[in-house]
Parts: sequence; structure tokens; C-alpha cells
Amino acid sequence: MNRKKCFVITGASSGLGKALKDFLISETHHFVVSLSRRAEPEDISTERIWFSYCDLASLDNTDVIKDICDKYQDEDIIYINNAATILPLHGVGCFKDDELAAYFKTNVEAPVRLINELVALKKKGLTVLNISSGAAKRAISHWSLYCSAKAAVNMFCDVLAIDRPEVIVRNIDPGVINTRMQSQIRESNIPDLQIFADLSGNDQLKEPIDAAREILIDFV
Repeated sequence: MNRKKCFVITGASSGLGKALKDFLISETHHFVVSLSRRAEPEDISTERIWFSYCDLASLDNTDVIKDICDKYQDEDIIYINNAATILPLHGVGCFKDDELAAYFKTNVEAPVRLINELVALKKKGLTVLNISSGAAKRAISHWSLYCSAKAAVNMFCDVLAIDRPEVIVRNIDPGVINTRMQSQIRESNIPDLQIFADLSGNDQLKEPIDAAREILIDFV
């Protein structure tokens, strides 16, 4: 049996994050830290899973990373930057200042700060898996915030790999997954709405557990 590792997952209460958590608990022997915004009724910490809470939208410190590094100082840590939001979906020129500030705090500033702190504290045995998107490399109408945020974190991780070659870094595009985010897209009025409606209608969305297995298979 492989040596136990600690997988830290942001946004682990729903969607792909929950699927990653469930896969690790049910099909591997590794430790899991579920880093989510709020507690859910089923959140019960055990020897193998620790539920920790951190609201990326109002992140004012990164003490949670120190707590994780202290608790799992003897294990390799695989940090999965999964949490992200897609709303608001507007054309450029239609955003309010507070929307912009809140969006980039959650989707760029928070993950950058958490990863930066983790790299500073975990001197060896660190892997960073950034859940990316095709939107990081392709402009999509009304997706300016999501596209630019994904591109920014991608590049941060690319530079991390150069700055700290001892850290294993991967930007992973998991494909189009059947999550709440896809529902939010279908409920919007973006110009390419029919494309996303057809993906759902034609059963072309990947199930979260299948995406989770594909992402993790080389790291468990």
C-alpha cells in the first residue's frame, strides 16, 4: 500500500470538489481536508477526513494553511485548487465595481494567497493541482471574469513550477462536468446559451465522480 498522503480540496461541499472528496474517502486510504465555505449537516470529521472552513470571499488571513501543515507535517500534501464561481455572466461594460472586486477576491486573490502560504510552509512533499478550464485559453462572450480569473491562476501556477521546481504543479482541465455551474450557465442569457443547453440535452456532460477519478488516478 502506498504511503498515506493528505489531499486538501477547496470547494469540497458540492460539485467536482465533493466528488474528489468522496472518491478519496471511498476508494483510497489517504487523508482528506475538506476546505469549504460553511459547514454541511453531514460534515463529521474522522481520523481520515478533517472538515475545515474558510470563506474565500472574505479571506482575511491564511492561518488555515498553517493549521493544515502542522497537522500533516509528516505527510505529502496534494493541494487541489478547485473552488471557483462563474457568476456574474455579463458583457464587458455591465459590471458593477463591487461585483468585480468580490469576483477577483474569491477566484484569484484567495487561491493565490493560500497557495503562496502553502509553498512558504511546506518545504518538501508538495503537489499543487489547479482545476483549470478551457476558458483559460479561449475567450467566450460574457465570460470575461471567469476566463480571465482562470487564466490568471493558470499563469501563477506556471510560474510557481519555475520558481519552485521541487513542487509538483499541474493545471488540469477536467472537461465539461454536470455540476451546478453548468445549470447556472443554462439559466443565463449568454449568446452561446444553446451550445451549453445542447451539451446537457445530448448527455455530453461528464459526471463529477468520473472526472474526479480521472484527475486523481495518477496521484493516489
